[in-house]
Amino acid sequence: MSDSSDPTAASHRSHPVRDIPLPSLRLHALSLAAALGLTGIPGCDLPTEAPVWDTRWVVPAERTSIAVDEFLPDGIDVTEGGESFRVAPRGTGIHRTLDGLCPSCAPLDGIVAPKPAFSGQGSAALSLPEEIVALELRSGTARVRVVHSFEFDPLRPGGGATGSLRVQLRDGATGRVLGAESVSGADRAFGPGSAGALDLEVDLEPGPVGPELEVAFRLDSPAGTPVRLRMAQGLTVEAEVGPLLVDEAELRVSGREVVLEEVNLDVADVDPRVTERIEQGAIELEVTNPFGVSLSGTLRVEGASSEVVEGSFQITPDPETRVSIPLTGNQFRAFIGRSGIVISGSAVVDDDSPTALLRPGQRVELRPLLDLTLRTGGGGS
Repeated sequence: MSDSSDPTAASHRSHPVRDIPLPSLRLHALSLAAALGLTGIPGCDLPTEAPVWDTRWVVPAERTSIAVDEFLPDGIDVTEGGESFRVAPRGTGIHRTLDGLCPSCAPLDGIVAPKPAFSGQGSAALSLPEEIVALELRSGTARVRVVHSFEFDPLRPGGGATGSLRVQLRDGATGRVLGAESVSGADRAFGPGSAGALDLEVDLEPGPVGPELEVAFRLDSPAGTPVRLRMAQGLTVEAEVGPLLVDEAELRVSGREVVLEEVNLDVADVDPRVTERIEQGAIELEVTNPFGVSLSGTLRVEGASSEVVEGSFQITPDPETRVSIPLTGNQFRAFIGRSGIVISGSAVVDDDSPTALLRPGQRVELRPLLDLTLRTGGGGS
């Protein structure tokens, strides 16, 4: 069994990559210890100096992710069942005085005269979060209250004729009507003050919506019996939209900071004789990115009794990519073989990704792999 060849001729041979599930790393560490020459090997005529080469071990770790929630601004969240986004527009109001609704009434200000016929209208925006570019609306309801301070009923002004009031909710960008309700004087009176207020519910139709909603009204009031007309009196429309349920949202996300889900890294049982042989390596991230944005971030590996190991990464807009974060042997030894280690991190959406199309349940998936280069053979240290 004697070998007269140079015992160092095997130095730095390349070995295949080993992909090892993290829970079984402790068992593999025992076999690795033997492979590293850390156990006695009986035999005859062994070389006086063990050969030295590098081996590469790839160890999968627990997956982490960036949930779609991280990309959502204030005013947008995910419903409890996770099926829709919930968007909360801010309410708005419209106020029109009689001289604005009925210009022909102006010469009659303050006097009793037969009420002229008039038609008046108005509109106002319902503000959505400024990050919204477009939404795909699933459903929503607007609650509208209309009240006036006139000394006459604009829908039943006397003389037998009746008027009408129509309220619309529409897409501010395209004018598409999302929902409407009408009230006729043939059906009900519309007296002054809160006692005579009209309370309407307007259901919104599904479909595309731009960055702004709009509430609008049109009042058609016929001629009526004599009444005192005051130009300062008016009509007010107040609109509140309950949470909109949205299937997808295009949002401005450039510069937004997002946080990685914190996960445990179970490396406490790795044999110290293995960790001392780590020369270098990297944390490889297998990334699935459904948002089509690029991100610049920092990955952190830390524990209660270990120093923080940090590394920068760059995620491209590609659906699938692989990112490498190089680490030295000392950086790996700062956490491998220790308990209570967690992986966390954060990232910022780059300026070259101004918008993203988001859907409930989506997430950036990151599968960390510990890619280790170990010194093999050469005797223990």
